[in-house]
Amino acid sequence: MQEKKKKKQLVVVKDEFEKVEEFVLDEKIGQEFAKNQILIYIVGNSKSELEEKRTKVSEFLKAKKGEFSVLGEIEFLSEKEKVGVLLQAKVPAQTPEEINQIVSELRDFDVSIRAFPNMRMKPSAILGGYVPLDPLFDSWDETPEGNNWHFEAVNMPKLWNLETRGKVPVAVIEFGIRKHEDLEYDLRRGVDGEGADWAQNHGVSVLGVLGAVGNNSKGIAGAIWRGDIKVYVIDGSLSSLVQSIVLALQDKAKVILFAGGLEWGSVEPEGNPEAEAILEYHRQIFSVVFQYVRYYDALFVQSAGNEGRDARYAGVGASVKDLFPQNILLVGATNIFGKISTFSNRGRLV
Repeated sequence: MQEKKKKKQLVVVKDEFEKVEEFVLDEKIGQEFAKNQILIYIVGNSKSELEEKRTKVSEFLKAKKGEFSVLGEIEFLSEKEKVGVLLQAKVPAQTPEEINQIVSELRDFDVSIRAFPNMRMKPSAILGGYVPLDPLFDSWDETPEGNNWHFEAVNMPKLWNLETRGKVPVAVIEFGIRKHEDLEYDLRRGVDGEGADWAQNHGVSVLGVLGAVGNNSKGIAGAIWRGDIKVYVIDGSLSSLVQSIVLALQDKAKVILFAGGLEWGSVEPEGNPEAEAILEYHRQIFSVVFQYVRYYDALFVQSAGNEGRDARYAGVGASVKDLFPQNILLVGATNIFGKISTFSNRGRLV
């Protein structure tokens, strides 16, 4: 039998991004940006051309703003010898207006260079509290109800009769996590107990539904009872999300689960030109990232969001699903009757 050709390592975290300590709210569009930071993507036909562009960017920003330094970088290679780099850059920018100004000036300086605010991602809200992990599931029957109605609705016991163990490596990108007796996972980025209580609850809930140990007389059973599950805790920033996707690919994940995306607060994004600019930022940066998700034959599963609007406003994978339809799955919510929940985001992407 012919041996399967090994994939080249085309994406590398050269210097880990720094944790974002402080965000500032842009009230006009309901988005939060990392203070004193932007993201810069530079691409060249060779490493020497890339270095020339990096030098020009550094000289431009130092001359214009008086300060510029690189906090972290991810290198993107191609099989056609092109090379790109995503930089987490420190710049003097305290307000949304100052951040947007630097991004605009850098894009005007060289149209081949992409610059972005390092915006904050939010977890998809789990309405009505998270799935309880302490009490056992209710008894099983053919009527979806009680704590385990979601598994009853898809008749999980029939699948468990065939298989209970996960067969592919799964990466879970979360905003927080804590140890729980009914969970087994490999924490690859972050520490147990990281994140606010709500973030830890969110992480425990998502991991519980995915992979709580089954048939152990504790808590509940997840969709898979045991498997290769790796967890990556992010600080909520766009930079930490991109880095975690790259790390998951390096760890050979075949499924990457992210229950989060853009959240707009009280701002209505539909018909809002500034909201469209944010979505365009996502499209540009994730059109690069998802080339490598496709290259490594991985599937990115993202919650569609719970704002009751078109799922395109969730950003991240939703921003490029038309470009990578085989590698992105957007998941909406249904109610106990199998209908789309009123709060679930929806549309042709879901």
